[in-house]
Amino acid sequence: MARPAEKMAQLEAALEKKDQEVKVLQLTCRRLEDEIQQLRGKVDEGFESSDAKLETAKRSLEDRMNVIEGASWSGRLTSKFLTACERLKSTPDVGILFALTTGSKTISSDTINELQCVALSEILRTQDCRIEVVELAHSDLGVRSTVMLSQTLAMNANLRTINLASCNIGAAGALALW
Repeated sequence: MARPAEKMAQLEAALEKKDQEVKVLQLTCRRLEDEIQQLRGKVDEGFESSDAKLETAKRSLEDRMNVIEGASWSGRLTSKFLTACERLKSTPDVGILFALTTGSKTISSDTINELQCVALSEILRTQDCRIEVVELAHSDLGVRSTVMLSQTLAMNANLRTINLASCNIGAAGALALW
């Protein structure tokens, strides 16, 4: 049998060896944690890059859909406006025509006349009309055109703003808008 002092020395040596193994394992764990952290960073960068590419593709698709959608509704409205002007024997207003052909949601003209206003009212009443703003300030509209536009306002949920400043609408036109 080993003496207690030898036994104690053996136990201390075994304990020292185990302490060394623990230190090696702790160092290995730290290295693995560092590697995991680096991998997480790379994964996060990959996801961020992927998210950015996905967002870019999504915006591009939305832009294309807006062009397709815009081309269809604006094309139909342009055709209706031209047909109405032809029927009324009126020259189409260039400002309105430009806004419709480009798919703009704002129509602007300061030269529109009563017949052109009739044609404009017809397209503003259609269900696929996406026009939001009508700027007709300083046009010579008169009362009948204003009454027609006021009736159009009740039928067009998209139309948010209509500017008829200095349009010679008179009291009757103002009441129709009220």
